[in-house]
Amino acid sequence: ILRADNDEVLGYVANRLLQQASFLSTEDKALIVKFEAPSGATSVTQAEVSFVSPMSGFRHFGLSTDGDTAERTLAIGSTNSPLLLGFGDLAAFNARYNLNFYPIKFKLIPRPVPVTHRGIIQVTREDTHQVVGYVSNVMSGYVNQLGSITTAETDAALVTFEAPVGANSVTQAEIAFVIPSTDYLYFGLSAGVDATAAYIREGHRNHLRVGGVHHTNPGEGTGYPQRRQTGIAYESSVWSINLVNGAMTAQWINDDL
Repeated sequence: ILRADNDEVLGYVANRLLQQASFLSTEDKALIVKFEAPSGATSVTQAEVSFVSPMSGFRHFGLSTDGDTAERTLAIGSTNSPLLLGFGDLAAFNARYNLNFYPIKFKLIPRPVPVTHRGIIQVTREDTHQVVGYVSNVMSGYVNQLGSITTAETDAALVTFEAPVGANSVTQAEIAFVIPSTDYLYFGLSAGVDATAAYIREGHRNHLRVGGVHHTNPGEGTGYPQRRQTGIAYESSVWSINLVNGAMTAQWINDDL
C-alpha cells in the first residue's frame, strides 16, 4: 500500500483480514492473493483478486461503498464490510468528519507460485491398515462441521492444498474443500464439544475431531471459536503430507503452551 501523492510505502495488507482491510509495516504477515491473466499478457483489467486462504465466507478482495451522504466514498477490504483507507471525494469526507485521510494506491509484489494438489482423502485403520472409506463431501454433526466417512469414492470430498515446487513433503499445510458443503472451508481439527479446554494431553479426557473448520495461520494454535456459544476451538494449518505416498498426519498446538 502506497500513498498516491508521494509513493511512500505505508505497509502491506494484513493476513488477518476479517471483512475489514488492515495493514502491517512488514511483509512476513502480508495477505497472499491470486488472480488470473491471459498467457503472455503484460497487464489485465477488471481482474478479480482472491484470497489464497480465505478467513471467512468472503473470498475476494474488493471494494464496497461507505457513507450515505454526497461525499460517499469507496473503501477497500473484503467485500461487504469495509474499512476506509482513502477513496472517493476525500476532501468532502475529511471536511465533514474532521479527518485527514489521503489517497492510496496498490502495488502487486510477486511471490513464487506453489504447486496446487488435488485429491480425495482415504481413511484407514492404523492398527490393521484396513481401508475404512473416504472423507465424505457432506459434513455431519450437530454444528455441521464434523467429518463423516463414505465408502464410495464418487461421494468423497474433493480437496486441495499447496506445496512448494519440487517438494516431496509439506508441513503445516491447509487443506481446503473444493466445493464446501458448509461455511467451514477447510478440513482440520477442532476440540470436542465437551472439551473443557483447547488442549490435549495424556491422562486428560479432552479429545480432537476432524472436520470442517475456519482458517488459522500455521503455528499460531487455536483460532476463534467456531460457535461462540459452545466455545469450540479449531486449527486448520495442521497437516504434514508425504507427496510421494500420500500419507497424512496432523499436529495440534495446545492453547496452554
